[in-house]
Amino acid sequence: MKVSYLVEIEDPHLHLVKVTLKGKRSTGTAQLDVFLPSWSPGSYLMREYSRHVRWVRATQDNGEVLWVEQTAKGTWRLDWDRSQLKAPADGFSFTYQIYLHELTVRTSHVDATHAFLHGPSYLVGVVGEPLPAPTIEFRFPPLWSHLSTSLTEAVAGARDSFVYTAANYDELVDCPVEIGCHETDGFMAGGVPHALAFYGEVYPHGNNLKKDFQTIVETVAATMGGTYPFDHYQFITHFAPKLYGGLEHLNSTALHFDGRRLGVRKDYLTFLSLTAHEYFHAWNVKRIRPKELGPFDYRNEAYTTLLWLAEGLTSFMDDLFVYRAGLATLEEYLDFVKGNLDTFLATPGRRFHSLEDSSYNAWIKLYRPDENLRNSSVSYYLKGGLVFMALHADLQAKGKGIDDLLALLWQDYQSRPAIGVTKEQVYGMVESLGGAA
Repeated sequence: MKVSYLVEIEDPHLHLVKVTLKGKRSTGTAQLDVFLPSWSPGSYLMREYSRHVRWVRATQDNGEVLWVEQTAKGTWRLDWDRSQLKAPADGFSFTYQIYLHELTVRTSHVDATHAFLHGPSYLVGVVGEPLPAPTIEFRFPPLWSHLSTSLTEAVAGARDSFVYTAANYDELVDCPVEIGCHETDGFMAGGVPHALAFYGEVYPHGNNLKKDFQTIVETVAATMGGTYPFDHYQFITHFAPKLYGGLEHLNSTALHFDGRRLGVRKDYLTFLSLTAHEYFHAWNVKRIRPKELGPFDYRNEAYTTLLWLAEGLTSFMDDLFVYRAGLATLEEYLDFVKGNLDTFLATPGRRFHSLEDSSYNAWIKLYRPDENLRNSSVSYYLKGGLVFMALHADLQAKGKGIDDLLALLWQDYQSRPAIGVTKEQVYGMVESLGGAA
C-alpha cells in the first residue's frame, strides 16, 4: 500500500500536532486497521503513545465521512461496509490530533521553541502492511529555520516545502526529526556526511564538540573494519538541565545531556561515552541484533534474552572507544571501570537475576524501576559490560580480543542481514576464539 503523511504544527505552544495519513485500499478490502505503536525499538517499555491522541476522523476521497471505530488501545478500524454509497471510494484519509510535550529521547516534544518528533510516538501504521516508500511532509511556523533528520529528501535541495521519504514504515519511524532554530553543523568521515543538530543552552566550556564527535566516529568505524553501513548520519542533541540519555536509530541518534555540565571534565567524558554508545549501536543492535528484534510488532512486547549483547557489549565498548580515541587518559578510563565495578558490587539483585533473566524482564524491571529493583535484579547494561570486559581480558591472554568477536558478529550480519543472531551463535563465536570453557 502506497501512503503519504502530512504533519502540521500550527500552534506549537499548544503542544498539539495534526497528522494525516492518506492511502488507497486494495480492491475488495472492506476494513483496514491503523495503529499507533505502544513502544519504541531500543526502549523496552510499553509507553502507550495512543493515550496522547485527542481525536481521530476518517474520510473517503469523494468527501464522504468514513466509519472509524477504536478496537484496541492504539488501533482504529476503517470500515467501508458502513458506507452509505453503493460505490465508495478506495482512497482515504485518516487524520488525528496528538499532544506531544515530553522531552525524552523516546517521546516527542513540541513547544514554542522547537519540535522534536520521535516516529513511534506520533506516526500511525497500517496493520499487516509494510507501507513501501512512504512520503512525509512537514508544515511548521515560518520563523523556524531548520529541519534536521536522517530521512531522505523527496526533492533534493527544495526548500519551498519539506517532503521526505523512507524505504518503509520501519525506517520512517526510525528517523527522528528536529525542527526549529537550532544550531547545525557537520563533518565528513570516511566520505560519509555526518550532520549535527544542537538544541538548548550550554554553559561556556573549552571543548570542541564537533572535533570530538568526529574523532569518536572515526574510532568506532575503524574498529568495525573502516566501513560505514549508511550513506549519511544525523546527530540530534538536546541540552537541558538534568537531561541524560540516548536512543539509537538506523542512521541517526538522539542524545540528551545537561549543557551546564560540559565544562566538568568527568561529566564531559560521560557525554562522549554516551555519544560513542549510541553511534556504535548503528552496527550493534540496528544491524547486528538479537533475532527477536525485528521485524517489529509495535503493539506487543518483543521479548529477548540477548539484551546483554545489544547493550552490555555496547556499554563495554563506549568508554573503551573514548579511551582509544585519545579523548580520555588511561587513568580516566580505569576510573570509569572502577565505578562500574563498585555499582555492580553494591547491587544485591546481582545474586538473583542472570543476564538472560535481566534481559527478558526489561519490560517490567529495568524500564519500570521501583525501590526494590536493585534488590531483585541487575542491569544488563552494567553486568553485561563487565562480562565483556572480562571476556576481552581472557581473549587477550590467548592472543585475541574483543575486536575479533566484533569482526565475527559483523561478518555474520553481512552474510544474512535479514536474520538476527541467536545466543547459541554468539557462544559459538566466543568458543571459536577462546576455546571451550
